[in-house]
Amino acid sequence: MEAFANTATKRTGIVLLAVGGLILLIGLYKMHWSHMGASRFFDEWLDTVLLDRDSARQHPAVLYGSYLVVAGSLLSFLYDSVTGRLIQWVKNGSSTVEVEKALPELHFKDGKSALEYACKYMDTSLIENELTPCLVIATSQSKESGAFAVIHVPTDEGLNKSVAGFLGENVPTDIAGRLCAALVGPINEKTGAPHLLLCAELEPTWCNGAWKVKRRF
Repeated sequence: MEAFANTATKRTGIVLLAVGGLILLIGLYKMHWSHMGASRFFDEWLDTVLLDRDSARQHPAVLYGSYLVVAGSLLSFLYDSVTGRLIQWVKNGSSTVEVEKALPELHFKDGKSALEYACKYMDTSLIENELTPCLVIATSQSKESGAFAVIHVPTDEGLNKSVAGFLGENVPTDIAGRLCAALVGPINEKTGAPHLLLCAELEPTWCNGAWKVKRRF
């Protein structure tokens, strides 16, 4: 189901499919009873879809519902196998190009394994206002310093120890050893490192170009 609705295009297709299906059902119900039987039911439906003037005027719900169902199907569960391949063929002259799946789904046994993979194969740049995965080592809270966490952040040279605050007021107490997401802030002039604010716990799964979010803080 997740792959069925993993893009905005597919989610739009699902909406069109649902709306079109409802309109079509209403139209077919009315068309069936207007003929008092099913002898010409499918012929009338076909005439309506093929834009026969009289049939289309008599059964507009059947006409619009049928085309919405077709459009919704092509944009949702048929997108990867039909529509997307056709688009790729028009753009690149080949229908064998994988559609919207250039990045594989990766599952790791724990957060440390996920970050070790990130150090080797992913972009570990810390860019302001973007997120970076991190592994929480420990958390602390006091009146003087507030709440903060000691974390490991992936870099090209390996895991680097750093300190992060919390983006929200609700500070979780059970995130030690968990894979989390930190919002990258401006550079701290004293340390030369960017401010980091923990904002969510992640699952050790990379899917569709991002880490899966387990919960937000």
